[in-house]
Amino acid sequence: WCHLLTSSYSFLFPFETREIFFMCTAFGASRAVIWLQKRRDEILERLRSGSLRKEEQYEYHIGRLRQDRVCIPRREEEILQWAHSVLNAHAERKSVLEIEFMNEEGTGLGPSLEFYALVSAEFQCKGLGMWLCDDDDQDDQSREVDIGQGIRRPGYYVQRSNGLFPAPISPESKVLNRICKLFQLLGMFVAKCIQDGRRVDMPLSNLFFKLMCSTSKTKKHCSTSRSLSIDSGSSQGDDDGESKEGQLRNEDDDIVPIEQDNSQASVDNNEDRLLEPENGSDDMSEKEMLIMMETEEEASKDGSKEDFSIPMTENNSSNIRVDVNSPRSPWFSDILDRQDLYVLDPYRGKFLQELSELISKRDVITRDSMLSQQQKQDKIGNLLLGDKDKLDEMMIPFVYTPSSKTHGYQSFLLKPNGLDMDVTIDNADEYIQLLEDFCLSTGIKRQLESFKVGFDRVFPMKRLRVFSPYELRLLLCGEQSPSWTKDDVVKYTEPKYGYNQESPGYQRFVNVLVAMVPDERKAFVQFVTGCSSLPPGGLANLYPRLTVVRKNMTSKNTFPSVNTCVHYLKLPEYPSEEVLREKLLQATYEKGFHLN
Repeated sequence: WCHLLTSSYSFLFPFETREIFFMCTAFGASRAVIWLQKRRDEILERLRSGSLRKEEQYEYHIGRLRQDRVCIPRREEEILQWAHSVLNAHAERKSVLEIEFMNEEGTGLGPSLEFYALVSAEFQCKGLGMWLCDDDDQDDQSREVDIGQGIRRPGYYVQRSNGLFPAPISPESKVLNRICKLFQLLGMFVAKCIQDGRRVDMPLSNLFFKLMCSTSKTKKHCSTSRSLSIDSGSSQGDDDGESKEGQLRNEDDDIVPIEQDNSQASVDNNEDRLLEPENGSDDMSEKEMLIMMETEEEASKDGSKEDFSIPMTENNSSNIRVDVNSPRSPWFSDILDRQDLYVLDPYRGKFLQELSELISKRDVITRDSMLSQQQKQDKIGNLLLGDKDKLDEMMIPFVYTPSSKTHGYQSFLLKPNGLDMDVTIDNADEYIQLLEDFCLSTGIKRQLESFKVGFDRVFPMKRLRVFSPYELRLLLCGEQSPSWTKDDVVKYTEPKYGYNQESPGYQRFVNVLVAMVPDERKAFVQFVTGCSSLPPGGLANLYPRLTVVRKNMTSKNTFPSVNTCVHYLKLPEYPSEEVLREKLLQATYEKGFHLN
């Protein structure tokens, strides 16, 4: 009954209450205990306006979760392949996933967040063909930007003011299967970020979040009587096997003592090709991928460390296939409507709005009893689309034309022989209905079904029903447009070890931060935390607090450095704000985790 109340009547409970309920029920008892302990530390730190002493941090702690550490190379062209291999192997594991990069010294939270940031950036590439975009008309958000893979030209990433939303793809498109694999990977990626508490700055559209935290089953709950057991009557494909998840799962081995060490164990590789060329060739199929996973589970068995080579072949793929020919309605049916289509595709939406207005004028004339049949026909025949052209003369076929070549097809027939059938004032209603169905249902069905399959491998997506789209965005992405005032920086950062709040070097640092433009702020937050967004509440809720210490300058080319895991910025005392700004921005755009 708690699940029922929080999901169907979420307005009864504040966001903080529902967040606690979600964290305590979605992932099992072990993660609930650890999350509550961490939450307590964060509250104590905010109340005491300073970092907790080590003995205070572990005063009431009973253990920590296992951590699986995976070492991967930092190769941009293969980051999605590596993400697929790692997440495919780790999706059902209850331990925390940590990432390290080969030939780099960094370990812990910082490199893990860097990995998620790199994968998030790669998902936003226009060339993947996953998202709605327009080759001809650039959105006002399109600009030169660095979101993890270096500075990219405008148009390299999909940058839309409305956010990322799946592009409708024709069933005959040669890229559909590859795109579905990418959406399955995206589902695992997003779910793992939520499960492990990894913020990721991914600009998904509000409507995509609406789909994630709403289902047609939820609407059915709100309009019909139901029992207090939310797990009863679940249909196939809606997480039947999860009815007791988080309640009766074997949790005895989830928590390990704090002092226990790591060792290494192998993982099974479930790699499948995501970026395979259409001719079927792929150099990656002849390479071997080395995954080194460290897990506390093996510590008691064997303290030795081994390397395991895992070939990337299709024979060991374990992708879950989606039955797209099933007669049942998709899980996201009846959530989006015509108004949402106007938001998702503004250019096509403007045309559809004008067409809807034309239909309304036609219906008004048709219902006018004062006019003869001939007068009605004459008035209807003189109606103009958008006060410009007659619809019958525009020769618009019953065809959907994609707005980007990356979607892999030139056109889709909305009905049989649609290319030979023009839209007229008499059949415009049918055209709008067919276009709406393709853009919001049939054209995105396979992509969203694949996304849910991947997501449900980590934890059931129906758990997200307790949140609104805005709250889910905060939970996954945090504050994606970091902002702060001078008072915020002074109040929520801690100068130490060579700096205090009156130090000239610290004051210059504060002034430089306040003068940053939005993209520079995101780059700075990425540099000091590993993620380009702040937690909900901004700097005030950053845990641990950002600490600024003085770093000795050995030469004129000494740069700032940072320990991202604890938000520990080592800043030389530069002679001017101009020099400090130059060195700090150079450091923020440097890639890799090294000792210097």
